[in-house]
Amino acid sequence: MIQRSLTARVVVGALLVVTAVLLGCGLTIVTLTEQRDRRDADADLRRFAGNLAPSISGTLGVAPAPPPAGTPLPTAPPDHLELFDRGGRPIPALLGPPAAGPAGAGDCRSRAW
Repeated sequence: MIQRSLTARVVVGALLVVTAVLLGCGLTIVTLTEQRDRRDADADLRRFAGNLAPSISGTLGVAPAPPPAGTPLPTAPPDHLELFDRGGRPIPALLGPPAAGPAGAGDCRSRAW
């Protein structure tokens, strides 16, 4: 049995205060950790969705990222494909079918096995 002395009451009160403080700190740590994890996961998902095609990222509900400041807007129509080399110079579009290779190059039936 717990004695009814002043010392016993102080000890029980101190234990209750310490318990309440530990529980409060634990709940605060858990809440803050969940918020940070949610932000990290959200940032990872947005980064992943930014690497997807706009049609797929739109399906996921992620708006496309705005272009960086100072980037000129494209002037070509959306169905126009423009190619650039490593130096940033445009590559002329090849019109017509690709050139044929040497005779029988793509025909595996002409090879002697």
